Amino acid sequence: MTTHNELPGLDGGITDEYYHLSSANATKVGNLPTLGTANQILGVNSGATSVENKTLAVGTAGTDFAITHTANTVTFNIPDASATARGVVTTGTQTFAGAKTFSGILTASNTTDSTSITTGSLVTAGGLGVAKNLNVGGTTNGNYQNISVNQTTHGFSQLNVIYNNAGTWTKALATSRNTLAIGIVTEVVDANNFKFVSVGQVSIPSHGLVVGDYYTLSAITAGLLVQNETEYIGNYHSNIVHVLDANTLLVLPSIGTDAITRNNDTQLISIDNTDTPYDILEIDEMINADATSGAIVVNALTPEAKYDGVTFTIKKIDSSANTVTIKSSSGNIDGTLGTTGIVISVQYDSITIVCDGTNYWIK
Repeated sequence: MTTHNELPGLDGGITDEYYHLSSANATKVGNLPTLGTANQILGVNSGATSVENKTLAVGTAGTDFAITHTANTVTFNIPDASATARGVVTTGTQTFAGAKTFSGILTASNTTDSTSITTGSLVTAGGLGVAKNLNVGGTTNGNYQNISVNQTTHGFSQLNVIYNNAGTWTKALATSRNTLAIGIVTEVVDANNFKFVSVGQVSIPSHGLVVGDYYTLSAITAGLLVQNETEYIGNYHSNIVHVLDANTLLVLPSIGTDAITRNNDTQLISIDNTDTPYDILEIDEMINADATSGAIVVNALTPEAKYDGVTFTIKKIDSSANTVTIKSSSGNIDGTLGTTGIVISVQYDSITIVCDGTNYWIK
């Protein structure tokens, strides 16, 4: 083994000096620095010409872990994780990029309540897939499809019931399966923009509807929610809204049936010659016809299976010689061709016809 006294040039070396050693010689490089402070290490300067004390530091610069050497400092840069940087998770607000999978339980201890689709302790911009059961401790708010629509001069008000008519949003009416509700207007943004919900729970502050009641679509006034059930004929009746509280509605799917059922308060309608020919509506049960100024034609609904058992009463209420004729576009009325019709010529005479799905019969 070689000792320091056996190396040429090292004999008589001074304390705190440092040398470059080789098998042939020992060359003095310089003096060691004085003792450093806590959190320092001994290292070579940036020019590799001397030894110096270097301070250890931690930084956040860059987009990935890196070590930088400047002056007398060695910095370990560990950036905060973000959408563009790999780094550490902090206690502050952060955005992460890339898909993440957690194999353990994920718990959000924050107790912020959700009052909209953008509030709460867990908010998603997209859909939520759940493979197992979902248990909800509070009320579920269902702005599942709060859809924004741009339509020039739409003419809607909040709570209007609407459907889509060949690409144009229109106020719904419970007189045909083709005009039934798709949703209700939740917000009128301006004359050309509105929002609607088709199904789910929605918050509409101070909506003015009666808490606990069900509302259905009117068969008389387009777009109107009605509380009582006197304004529909049953085949197109469907509860649309249930009122949960003074600020919250539950919008229900609108589904009509094919079976006609009438309540006791269907519509009494009065007509005259200016209305001829008058096409009977499904909600018309009694039609008073005043033919004083001219003859009147009343067209019954085209017989269909869904109208089996439905009745309509037509009465002539004037004393003139003008007639009231009841017709049908197909089938017969008491054996008379529907397109020919049955005539009422005497004041206060009335005819009640009942449909069997194919023809009408006088009751």
